Amino acid sequence: MKFVSKEIIDAPLDTVWHTLAKAPALQDWAQSRNLTLTRNDDGTALDIGTSWSAQVAFVIVKGTIKAEITKLVPSKRIVLQVSIRGIDATIRLALKADTARKTQLRVATTLKSSSIMGPVALLALSTQEALIANRHETLTKNLADYISENWPLYPVTGA
Repeated sequence: MKFVSKEIIDAPLDTVWHTLAKAPALQDWAQSRNLTLTRNDDGTALDIGTSWSAQVAFVIVKGTIKAEITKLVPSKRIVLQVSIRGIDATIRLALKADTARKTQLRVATTLKSSSIMGPVALLALSTQEALIANRHETLTKNLADYISENWPLYPVTGA
């Protein structure tokens, strides 16, 4: 299963990148969605290997989610590997300058099974595909809106 959503953020690319990668914005955004992410290190900047865990209850999937950054290309993309109860997700957040003052955020999520129970969970999720697609679009829009509204809280230093 694959889901792709795009949103335009009313901020320049370098500001959007800084908000995502140099500040605790992802954790703040998750908190605004009533999801408490527990970062597994002390850092504030994101890098390959940065990881989080959280308790979630989404559609039929409940349990501890684990997420780790597996690829990071500054000002372009962050790739996360996420796993929960036999389902793996690859989440790609890609940024592209739309104009000098706006940035396109593209979020692509691919779901696959990772254990003997994974195919059962994935089959169950497939019955909820429209709901998941809608939720994916909503979360992408929420993240874009959060960045648009809050990027001044994370000033770019040294610029």
